[in-house]
Amino acid sequence: MAVLIILSVGLNNRKVVHRRDHESSYVRRMTVTGGFLDGFDVRFEDGLVCFIGPRGSGKTTVQELLRFALDMPPEDGCDNRQKSRKRFESLIDVNLGNGTVEVEFETKDKTIYKIQRSNGDLPIVIDDNGEPVNTTILKNRIQIDAPSSAK
Repeated sequence: MAVLIILSVGLNNRKVVHRRDHESSYVRRMTVTGGFLDGFDVRFEDGLVCFIGPRGSGKTTVQELLRFALDMPPEDGCDNRQKSRKRFESLIDVNLGNGTVEVEFETKDKTIYKIQRSNGDLPIVIDDNGEPVNTTILKNRIQIDAPSSAK
């Protein structure tokens, strides 16, 4: 079994007197139930996050499940968009199956939300009071840089 190491270096570990102002949201936690990463549960620090591991350990799967939960499929140039989309959807089908991914994130105004998404379903966004929120928040309030390496 390959080992996936997630290195999460928080801003707290720096010798900075004040916390930086967020220009964007950040992912606080990600959990997966079912599929290739069943039982995956990781908390991310506000700062640098690196996925380290050999081929087949789940680096791309974690990254693409994050994109999937946030409803942010890869958007390559016009010529490759359809091919990238099919590759992305195939990766989700194979690695998530009938499972569910949940992502907790904090917006720049410190509001906390959870997104739950199962394969074949639209994302469900829940606020910190457990109330459903309109999913337009995924396009309007979340600004997360999530590059894709699925090729």
